[in-house]
Amino acid sequence: VIMAEVPRAPPPPPGVLVLTEIRAINVPNADPAGNKYEYTDPYVRFRLLECEEDRNARKSHIMNCSNPEWPETLILKLDQGVSSWPLLQVHLWDHDTTNETDLVGTGEVRLESGRFGQITPVICKGVVHRERGQLADTKVLFKWVIDADVPLPTGQPTHVMVLSQIKAFDVPDADTDGKNKRSDPYLRFRLLDVDHESSARTNKIANCSNPVWPETLLVYIPPEVSDAPRVEVFLWDDDKGSKDDLVGTGQVRLEAAKSGRISKMVLKGAHHTERGLLADTKVSFHWVIKTVAELGNM
Repeated sequence: VIMAEVPRAPPPPPGVLVLTEIRAINVPNADPAGNKYEYTDPYVRFRLLECEEDRNARKSHIMNCSNPEWPETLILKLDQGVSSWPLLQVHLWDHDTTNETDLVGTGEVRLESGRFGQITPVICKGVVHRERGQLADTKVLFKWVIDADVPLPTGQPTHVMVLSQIKAFDVPDADTDGKNKRSDPYLRFRLLDVDHESSARTNKIANCSNPVWPETLLVYIPPEVSDAPRVEVFLWDDDKGSKDDLVGTGQVRLEAAKSGRISKMVLKGAHHTERGLLADTKVSFHWVIKTVAELGNM
């Protein structure tokens, strides 16, 4: 008996993966329970699996929306010369400015040749939320093509923000396990207005209200950022036995003319689950923007 050979799917064409018309349907509420005026601020991140290196891109968040539609186009580089079609991982997140960003759901889909240029659905399985319990699944839809004529985003950072002399003053106590303990603070700096996450954080300093961090932090700046990058700064209290507590947060635009100087800012106090509204905290740091080539010569 001669068995007929099962025809194989053709390999994917060369080019880049282009994602458009991205939307989500019935995003569950992942904002803190009891806040009836707030809803999830969703954004979605796409990550290519089975690649030689990590490749991902995300959409901007949309405030208080259960059925978001994102207008941006996302472009992801594909490995060339592979026989399998892309396997795409989708993460749906709730953006929070005063709390840690919450994962809402996650899913995977294999982009097959038969769906080329069509709307493709993926079910993001709901996760267990710390306050709202098991979240419902969410359907995410997007159109995709592989296009050889779309130029690859360079994506490679051309400049680096170098942060040093980092200090905080009068950090409020966010610990809850004894009167002799204070916050164990650390700072996280995150670049805004970028397609890919670019951030850096200090180490924690135990039981300290006026920490001075000795380390130098590097935050890489991609080409799409202007000469006046916006940075979001988070002050956290490190907790070993429980979830870290947000102490304060703020944003600052770093004008190029002020590069090489000390910047000062005030982080607005967050609402602590036991201590209520925390006091604001002053933070200062020295910053300078260098090219990647200059950094290599440091």
